[in-house]
Amino acid sequence: MSHFQSGITSESLMENQVEKYYEQLGMFDDLGLRPNLSDVLLWEVERGANNVRIFNSGGSVVATLTLSEMEMRISPESMNRLRPLVDGVGAGRRQSLNIDIDVGISGTWKRYHLQGLIDRTHGAMFATGVALDMDALCRQKQRLEFLETHDPLTGLANFSSLESQYNALARFGTYPLALVIFRIDNLSEVCSTLGVQAGNTMICNVAQVIQECFFDADIIGRTGGGEYCCLFTGKTQLEIETYVGEANIRLHSAYLNLIKT
Repeated sequence: MSHFQSGITSESLMENQVEKYYEQLGMFDDLGLRPNLSDVLLWEVERGANNVRIFNSGGSVVATLTLSEMEMRISPESMNRLRPLVDGVGAGRRQSLNIDIDVGISGTWKRYHLQGLIDRTHGAMFATGVALDMDALCRQKQRLEFLETHDPLTGLANFSSLESQYNALARFGTYPLALVIFRIDNLSEVCSTLGVQAGNTMICNVAQVIQECFFDADIIGRTGGGEYCCLFTGKTQLEIETYVGEANIRLHSAYLNLIKT
């Protein structure tokens, strides 16, 4: 089981601070309660009523679990950290909650970050907040890192990544160095007559052909709407011309001479 980081601090919170937790909804479906819920789960716990309520993005209750049912889903290690934090809130006090827990979903453990407010100012304990899906956060972070250097449509390197690698190779004197540029002619006409989706399909199909023909290129990028660039090091002119010839045959045959090199 992974190590948990948790913390709880006592502070006087304004009533409207609770509302900020209701504004942080995203995508979530890990409890299997309903498809297409968000990565951020809105929850409320009433110890007096012995239940946990789960809400959708519209604020409607989509599920109600008993406390024992919820505790059975939470790992023992997580409960050992969570329980004293909750029980330590004295009568008439409020405290913020900030802890990572593991929840059992379909036979596996998933990590969630709980952030919320524990309130005992009116007697029985009441808590509310959000549970952020840490796996979803990790996927989003990886996706953003990928998009920093790659084209989202084709998955090829983007212009800045291609330029950076080219400059690095040139700076260190890596030769021979060759650039091969392909361009789809009349792409705007295809999009205007057949639709943008048809244009995107063509862009992706051409990218696939280029990847197959230039499989040992150092980097292949999409540098514009219908423009691609392949960077080679250590290749002879004859090898490059052979690759270009094969790609030309396949592309011209498939797209009726819309491809120009």
